[in-house]
Amino acid sequence: MKRRHSICALGTLLLLLLPCFTWAKTTLHPDNMKLLERLDWVIEHKDQFRKARLAKADSLKAIAHNSVGERRTRAFRELYGTYERLMNDSALAVMNYARRTAEYRTDSAFRDFVLISQARTYAVMGLFSDAFAQLDSVAPDTTTPENRLLYYNTKHSVYGWLADFSLLSTPDMAQRSLDSQRECNDSIVCLETDSIYREIDKASRALHDGNTDLCISLAEPLIDNSDPAQQIYVYAILAQAYGRFGNTDREIQYLALTAISDIRNGIAEYMALQLLAQRLAEMGETERAYNYIICALDDATLCCAQLRSLEATEYFTIIDRGHQEDERRQERLAMIVYVSLSLLVVVLLVGVVSLRRQMLSLRLYRQALAKANHKLEESNAKLHATNRSLMVADKVKKDYITLYLSKCQQYMVALETYRNQLLKLAKGQQWNELHNRLKKADEIDREKERFYADFDELFLDLYPDFIWQFNSLLDPEKQIVPRSGEKLSTELRIYALIKLGIDDSAKIAQFLGYSLNTIYAYRSRIRNSAIDPSANFETKVREL
Repeated sequence: MKRRHSICALGTLLLLLLPCFTWAKTTLHPDNMKLLERLDWVIEHKDQFRKARLAKADSLKAIAHNSVGERRTRAFRELYGTYERLMNDSALAVMNYARRTAEYRTDSAFRDFVLISQARTYAVMGLFSDAFAQLDSVAPDTTTPENRLLYYNTKHSVYGWLADFSLLSTPDMAQRSLDSQRECNDSIVCLETDSIYREIDKASRALHDGNTDLCISLAEPLIDNSDPAQQIYVYAILAQAYGRFGNTDREIQYLALTAISDIRNGIAEYMALQLLAQRLAEMGETERAYNYIICALDDATLCCAQLRSLEATEYFTIIDRGHQEDERRQERLAMIVYVSLSLLVVVLLVGVVSLRRQMLSLRLYRQALAKANHKLEESNAKLHATNRSLMVADKVKKDYITLYLSKCQQYMVALETYRNQLLKLAKGQQWNELHNRLKKADEIDREKERFYADFDELFLDLYPDFIWQFNSLLDPEKQIVPRSGEKLSTELRIYALIKLGIDDSAKIAQFLGYSLNTIYAYRSRIRNSAIDPSANFETKVREL
């Protein structure tokens, strides 16, 4: 027994230690797992979303070529918006073409829009000098309010991208760019007329100032009150805010929502998917992180977004190193698992041999226990039969005591009545009537009949199947059926007394008022009518 316990303990120890051989891997929140599955589906179908965005490009090109005036400038704006952040080379080509139109020379507002848009595209492509040169050629104070807001939004984005680009190489330039970006944010807040975008700009300013609590309190109410285009900015701001708080679950949630919104809107220039890949790699989800960074790198190449390509390449290098380390860990884990399973197989084989021996001992013990249980069941059956007999005997005793007391009371009342009647005749000196009453036995016969009727009723109440059971012991042709108006015949009454334990013929004769020979004759005739006329017949009657 001790050996078996030792084997089981060793096997259990191996099973408990096996998970400890795996490398540390943080568990993702179930809601975030669902979001990532949704993001996987969106990435798989990203070409469909981009085709939908580009579907109207051909019609816009035709309008831009064949129309003039405001209709043409509106077509150029929409066409640029279609290509922006999806195909930057096409967006730049559209603006270069716009610069050769008459509207560019005559419409100052349109000219400012083209210059600002080109600056935005240059910055995404990593051409920051060209971007600032384009912005310097625009006078924000003299242009339209719409262009002024676009100017500061573009400048805000350019400084942000420059800060990201120079963060590792020249930290001082990155800090100066962030300071300039903050100044642009102040101008944006003052110029913004849309209430939702104004709150988004305030939340962004709070984030830049390090006031993360204020940023979250401003941004979270906007989720349900903004349109899909605005929600992208809200998600991105909240992802950065929760990242600073160290709340990885919420950061991953909003990074995933941002990435889903970017790709569903046909955008190829984005940052959220790279950051999400980095967080997942840190949590041990290297395979999914690897797929995300490959997707981001492909999209950045498609979009001609030089900055995003560089960022994706840096993240790719980090994640690839982690991926290779995971493969080495998996190899080590496979070896550990192989050795552990081999040891476990040996332990299990020893355990099986020991268990078979124990099972054999247990089988012998169960056989002995089954025999003991069988004997116990037989004893219990006999005990139950005895208890039932005792219960029946007790019921018979109680019922007959009740009958005895009742009959004694009835006879006392009858005797008292009879005595009073005789006394009344004697007092009246009615000697002849008195003599006649004393000679007659009618009263006694009636009492006997009542007594036997009561006996029959009580007996059949105790043993309702007695007549049927008694006749089952007799030949079919000699079975006894009481006459009409009778419950028990004389023969049945004799054997009813034997059933109750009164088997002395003299007592039976005295009880029924017959001679002893008559009782002998009845018993002999009934016994000869039995199927088994042996001496056991009356024993069987008592057992009914």
